Amino acid sequence: MQFIEKNSFNVRSVVYSLKRDDSCLEFLIFPMIHVGSTEFYDEISRRLASCDLILAEGVKSRRVKLLTLAYRVVKHIRRMELVTQQDGMRLDSLRAKILNTDIDGAAFDERWSSLPISLRVQFAVLVPIVVVYLFVFGARETLANYIAPGRFAVS
Repeated sequence: MQFIEKNSFNVRSVVYSLKRDDSCLEFLIFPMIHVGSTEFYDEISRRLASCDLILAEGVKSRRVKLLTLAYRVVKHIRRMELVTQQDGMRLDSLRAKILNTDIDGAAFDERWSSLPISLRVQFAVLVPIVVVYLFVFGARETLANYIAPGRFAVS
């Protein structure tokens, strides 16, 4: 099952509907990408509005903010015409339906601290390099090339 697909023209995600014939209960899976077009996030927001419960992921932590800096900078690169998931999603009216199913920030920070120091240093060095690279050379195609077919697939 492939959730995210990249071809020579674009990146797209497939919404999966899981429902038994004898039940009115339906699960929708919305594979997400951290940056995308405003139109993409408008459509996801519209579809989420019809859901009774939204199980969402997302960790609030200073370390996560640093780790996600590379894709959050994309909104400042005008030639890409992309927004972040956080800026693009219209969730204010849906807050009562959202249940965060991810690890909390303190637990993430604790687990992050247990990673080998060499890995943490690599991130500290590489994230700023990626940010500069995106500002100088970044284009939609640059980002799309990092989403390889099958990379986000489940079998």
